[in-house]
Amino acid sequence: MENLSKEKAHFWTDEATLDTEGNSLYYNPAARRMLGISEEQSGSKTAKQRWVNETIKHNGIPAAMANGHWKGETSILRSDGEQVPVSQMIVAHKSDNGKVEFLSTIAHDITERKELERVIEYQAYYDVLTNLPNRRSLYKKVSELMNEMMEHKNAAVLFIDLDNFKDFNDQFGHETGDLILVRTAEQIKKCVGKTTFVCRYGGDEFIVILEDPDNELAVKAEAVRILDSLRQPIVLNGHAFQVTGSIGISMYPDDGTDVATLISKADHAMYEVKRDGKNNYTGSF
Repeated sequence: MENLSKEKAHFWTDEATLDTEGNSLYYNPAARRMLGISEEQSGSKTAKQRWVNETIKHNGIPAAMANGHWKGETSILRSDGEQVPVSQMIVAHKSDNGKVEFLSTIAHDITERKELERVIEYQAYYDVLTNLPNRRSLYKKVSELMNEMMEHKNAAVLFIDLDNFKDFNDQFGHETGDLILVRTAEQIKKCVGKTTFVCRYGGDEFIVILEDPDNELAVKAEAVRILDSLRQPIVLNGHAFQVTGSIGISMYPDDGTDVATLISKADHAMYEVKRDGKNNYTGSF
């Protein structure tokens, strides 16, 4: 128990005292280091208000004054303009008649934890090799898209599979194959633009989502542009690799109103292209 108490005491190191308006009356040395200010600067008007943001002002302080304490995650603005994410607790100190006289607050820098959470989030929704969104991100995107869709809007799912990709791996090795996938991902993303959703579905498969295209001709034109971009030779270590792809297309809502159906129909259309000679596109137009 003694060791646990010491750990907790070490955990909460940055302390400040506030008046009921959120102005800081005192910063301990650790708090001043976090803020990037000296003891002399801590009395300035700017420094007095630096500990409190809108969340603390409108949620934390009122809750602490009403309930005696508040705890949550927020951020503190350093003197250099950097926002430091913190886990913070505010405690209200009352006089004998029950009136809140001042507030004490303790905060812990959680920058490392937040960075770890961002890394975990990225790994969950992005492909490590190509940096494109992954299959989980695709299902989330399409589900959100369909939830937002009005009846007069539509979408297209383009399922892209590289032709004869196994031959690259067998002949030149998986490292070269991975480099080709990276360059292919770059080509597709550059072709469709930053605002269009592109994901690596798995292996040598990619999916592009076109939101509310003008008509079927616009979808076909996009498929042609993607095929043309894939045909651009990929040069690695002085060797030019010629890549082509087959594209199957499904349309929301005509071909389905759920993620699995749309992807399945686009996948089947892609295999029709494979059977008919590859390096082309088709859909239920």
